[in-house]
Amino acid sequence: MKPIMSAVHAGKPIGEDDLRWLGTKGKCYWTEELRLAHHHNLAKELTEEWRREGDHWTATNASSQWRKAQEPKRSLRLTEEALPSCPTPKLRSALCTTRGGAMRDLRRFDEAVDLGDEAHALTPGDFRPCTLLGAVHIQKGNYSEGAEWYEKAETLGASSKVIDREYRSILAAAAPEERKQLASFLKARDHSRFGWA
Repeated sequence: MKPIMSAVHAGKPIGEDDLRWLGTKGKCYWTEELRLAHHHNLAKELTEEWRREGDHWTATNASSQWRKAQEPKRSLRLTEEALPSCPTPKLRSALCTTRGGAMRDLRRFDEAVDLGDEAHALTPGDFRPCTLLGAVHIQKGNYSEGAEWYEKAETLGASSKVIDREYRSILAAAAPEERKQLASFLKARDHSRFGWA
């Protein structure tokens, strides 16, 4: 652990081999604090690379890492900087999706929906904007619309495992009354799949 901690304190992200070790034998050391520090350092490194190289995929990945570091405002600043010079619809869609995710993190749901709609219009065959729209509509209380977006995401290639993990995450973060309503909705929709809710 000492070399890992030294690297993180020096502002470096954790290397692939060390991440694998933390995910298996070193699980007890993989704390929330260490995870956030890793994502922060990786986001910072990718942001610097984006500014140096101008690769919009790097900006997209940096934005995602800022969100994982629980710093969605930094994700918004980065995507605002990158969007105007976006060279392709696919890249713009990816940036809109990650920006929409940051809006969702900040509970700016209407803006998140607008970005998800734009991303989906740009790349109608990509499931990622659909999962964003599914999550946002569920959190807004539009359960049927959210479930339809999640179903669309699955038809476009998202795994049911990923979708179910998102449902679990939304349920865990919801207020007690909202949690109860969403759980009832999911069980009524498909009891065999969502019996755990």
